[in-house]
Amino acid sequence: MLNNRLERSANLLIRMVRRLPDEQFSVAPRVMGVDDFAFEKGHVDGTIILDVETGERVDVLPDRTSETLTAWLSAHPGAEIVCRD
Repeated sequence: MLNNRLERSANLLIRMVRRLPDEQFSVAPRVMGVDDFAFEKGHVDGTIILDVETGERVDVLPDRTSETLTAWLSAHPGAEIVCRD
């Protein structure tokens, strides 16, 4: 029962993240949080980027490769601190 509840909670969180409006950021937040997650259990992983100071979602990347994150950081300069799980 508990495992089923946790599974539903994780799915709800992913659905909520997907529904957030896509705001365009030209620079990275000063303190940036980076974490990867599975869009669906056993399927493609993604990466979420957060502004740690405001708690706002900055972007969701389609995979969790270092190349994708490096390209994003190159296009959005300004991060002074990066927190990665």
